Amino acid sequence: MNSDPSQIKSQYEKQKDGKWKDLTNPLSQNPILHSQLNNFITIIYQKFRQQKNLSQDFKPTIEFKGFSGWQDFPQPTKMGHCDSQLQTSWKTLNGQKVAGSETYSGSLSIVLSQKLLLSKLGMTKLITDYYEDSQGSKWSELSVRFEDLIGTMAHELAHAYQFLVNEGKIKSQCESTGERDSQGRLKYPQLASEHTALTQQIQTLTIKLPEYQKFKNWWEGKEGIENILPEMENKNPTELVETQGTTQNETKKSQQNQGLTSDKWPAWVLPVGIIGGVILLLGVVYWIFKKITTHGKAKD
Repeated sequence: MNSDPSQIKSQYEKQKDGKWKDLTNPLSQNPILHSQLNNFITIIYQKFRQQKNLSQDFKPTIEFKGFSGWQDFPQPTKMGHCDSQLQTSWKTLNGQKVAGSETYSGSLSIVLSQKLLLSKLGMTKLITDYYEDSQGSKWSELSVRFEDLIGTMAHELAHAYQFLVNEGKIKSQCESTGERDSQGRLKYPQLASEHTALTQQIQTLTIKLPEYQKFKNWWEGKEGIENILPEMENKNPTELVETQGTTQNETKKSQQNQGLTSDKWPAWVLPVGIIGGVILLLGVVYWIFKKITTHGKAKD
């Protein structure tokens, strides 16, 4: 959408007085959309952990918890939130923490602003404070493009990563919402700088993923849902990040090319085979016994 005043006014009429929420509410409650976002966020998170050589023992995975409306994000430009309910414990030896012995419990979750769903409906801006005067039209706008969705995911996943790996009471901060002193200076500039770098790394990784273009095409209505991340449901994190060696599908095809695998035989085949083998063995023994007996009688 460009900045043509007539188009801006038309967009504003569709969105004003909370109408934008009426437009996006059905999408925010759509289980398929929720599932696809959860899968995509999980893939990005696991791939980034792998890129950082983070052990799979660093347990919790990430979970998408849905959308929050305007009232939940009082800051107009806030587009997401990452929540950490992690608890960390260590083994100790002689009162000292054993390096590498960390274990985690709890959860990490991400919530996105419902405003971002406007891009799924083909709207790239949220128009507010529109008015007309003698000098023309005036308005405020908030970008809600697909690229803003991806940027928000990267921003929140950077928080999730900081929550997971950093020690100390304050684990994660960012430039936009980081704590500031009375002079407006960031209290934890190093963490904020780290977060900025992590966000960029995650965003760069995301757009290189093979799943990215499929997800983008679906979000923009260019592909059907059946083509989007079809193998991501019900998979655990190690399956999601498998990038080396033969994949499960390739292994299965290889087995099929070689013939029916052992785990495909019906349950009755094994016992019948054993019984048949026993009968055959008894037949051979009986035949040998008859030969010996007949030979003996011939001699007499």
